Amino acid sequence: MTDVLFDVVAEDESVCQINDRQMDLLGLEYHSAARKIGSIYVPESCLKLRELLARPVTEGFEATLELALIGRGGQEIRTIARCSCVRVGALRGFAVSKILLGALADSLDDLKNDNLVLRKIIDEAREGHWCIEFLEPIDVNRPDHEVVDQIFENASIWRVTNMAMARIYNLPMGQRIGAHDVRLHWPRNPENERFVEEIVASGYFIDNAVSSDLRHDGTVIHCQNDVRADIENGYIKRIWGNCRDVTAMQAQADRSKAQIATLRNVIDGIHDPIVVFDPGADQIISNNLGFRRMFPEGSAAAALLGRQVRRWSNTDRRKVVSLPVASGNQVRFQCLVSSIEGLGGRPWWVITLQKVRAPLPQARRS
Repeated sequence: MTDVLFDVVAEDESVCQINDRQMDLLGLEYHSAARKIGSIYVPESCLKLRELLARPVTEGFEATLELALIGRGGQEIRTIARCSCVRVGALRGFAVSKILLGALADSLDDLKNDNLVLRKIIDEAREGHWCIEFLEPIDVNRPDHEVVDQIFENASIWRVTNMAMARIYNLPMGQRIGAHDVRLHWPRNPENERFVEEIVASGYFIDNAVSSDLRHDGTVIHCQNDVRADIENGYIKRIWGNCRDVTAMQAQADRSKAQIATLRNVIDGIHDPIVVFDPGADQIISNNLGFRRMFPEGSAAAALLGRQVRRWSNTDRRKVVSLPVASGNQVRFQCLVSSIEGLGGRPWWVITLQKVRAPLPQARRS
C-alpha cells in the first residue's frame, strides 16, 4: 500500500476521487455518498483549498500546502500536500497528493511551543528587547568605518521587539515597532555612529552602550543597550539586545558634568591647592590647578587625603595632614574645610590645603 494520500477536489468543493490509503486512514466507506471538502478536511484547510480553487490558474499549475484531514474519531491528521491543477469533467480542480508529517509535525509543534514561550517571556519583560535582522548581511571583514556604514545603510528590519520597547518609544496603544522602519526610531546621527563604533570595537559583545533614539513624537531619548551579534561566515545576520531608557540619568549626568566644570573653573582661579570631596558618595569630585601642580596625576596624595577625610566628622573644619609632594618629601598641610551644595542637594566639602610653616629656631643663649 502506498504511503501517499490522494484525492481530487473540484471547484464546486466536491471530492471526486480518494485513494485506498486515504479512505482507510480516515475510516471512510466506499459506498458513502459524494463528499464535500468540509467532511474530509479541517476548517482551516478547507479555507486554504477554497483560496486555491478561486485562483485563476490553468492545468499544470502546482502549489504546496500544509493540510490537515479529519481522521477516525475526529483526530487531526497533518500532511504536506502537492496540489496540481487538473480538469474534472467540465470543471477545474486539483489533484491533491499528501504525505504525513508524522514526527516532523511533533517537531514543528515543539518549535511553535518554544517560540510561544520565548515570545511571552520577551513580551512580558520589563526591559526593552529588540533584534535587527539585516536583509543584506554585513561584511565584518571590511574596515571598521565601512562596517559602520553597512549597519546603517544595508536593508534591515525589526525581527523582534517587545511591549517594553513600544513603551520606551511611546507608541500609540496597540502599535508595535516592528511595523516601522528601523531608522524611524534609531536614526543615523553622530551619537549612534559612536554607539556602533563601540559595538564593532568590542567584538560585537558590549554592555551599557548608549544610543540616541527617537520617541514616536520625535523626542530624543537615550537608551542604554547590552548588544550581541549573530555572525556566520564573516557576515552579521542580525544584532540584538536589551535596552533601558536612561534619558533622565543622562540629563542628570550632563548637569553633573556642567556643574563640576563650572566648579573647576572657579577653584582653578585660587592659588592654594583645593580638593572637592563628596562625603555621601565617599569620593573626590574635583581638584584645582594648584592641587594638580603640587600633586601630579597618579601621585598618592589624593588617595591618602581621601582616606584621611573619610575619618572626619562634619564638625571638623581644621585638620593637619602630612602628604607627599612632587619632590617626594612629606609636607604638613592645614586643611580648611567649608561646605557647598552638591548634586541632589548633598553637601560637598571644599578642602583648601595650606602648608604648615615650621617654627623659627630659637637663638642660643651665650
